[in-house]
Amino acid sequence: MKNSFLIIVFVNLFLFQCDVNKEKRKQLKRTDKNGEIEKFEYFISNNDTIIDGIYEKKYGNGNLKVKGGFKFNELHGYLTFFKKNGHKEKTSLMDSGYKLETSLFDKKGKLNKYLLYDYEENLRFIISYSNKTVVKYDGLPIFRALKDKGDINYFNSEIKVDDVLIYKIVVANIPYAKRSIKFISNHRNNEIYLVYQNDSTLITVEDTNHEKGMYSIKYAVEYKFNDHVTPILRDTLAVKYIVK
Repeated sequence: MKNSFLIIVFVNLFLFQCDVNKEKRKQLKRTDKNGEIEKFEYFISNNDTIIDGIYEKKYGNGNLKVKGGFKFNELHGYLTFFKKNGHKEKTSLMDSGYKLETSLFDKKGKLNKYLLYDYEENLRFIISYSNKTVVKYDGLPIFRALKDKGDINYFNSEIKVDDVLIYKIVVANIPYAKRSIKFISNHRNNEIYLVYQNDSTLITVEDTNHEKGMYSIKYAVEYKFNDHVTPILRDTLAVKYIVK
């Protein structure tokens, strides 16, 4: 299920498709009946309007209401919502229109909850805070990223020795905690590359140098909480497949 937020406002963009400068990024501003101002970036490619770049919406008093970005017509990256007083209300991490995580803030702008979702927007992990101290948590902080049937069937297809296996895993980027990720393979010859930054929630895995046989790879994640009270949280994801 894709997040349809804000997409409707761009229907009128066909008015700008007469621009002959293809792929030159431009900005569009509009003011609604409540005096709120929207600003977003777009470019024209092959006579199509592509929403791509920074998106902002401001209250009538000039304070930010929403700040985020688009990538090829889809909400992408962090999308932050603000209250009229300037305090954060929530922040969501979007991956091409899909919501992966959300942080919720209280009336004073302090972090209240962190939520992790799969690509069907099912809640997979939740953790609550009070003054940066963990109150409780529940769910799985690590799982395979499956967007569609193509991803599901990927591991059921025939994998050969020279193939490079590429897939993604979702790992919670839990606030106020130090995260570490390790992997263990039952084949010493296969090489695994984890493509991510320290604060990444979506991690790309490149698995190479296979031999024939059954493969079992475990990804272990560990969280040490800054409050020095909450016990260490550990979880493991197992990925199995056959190379023929």
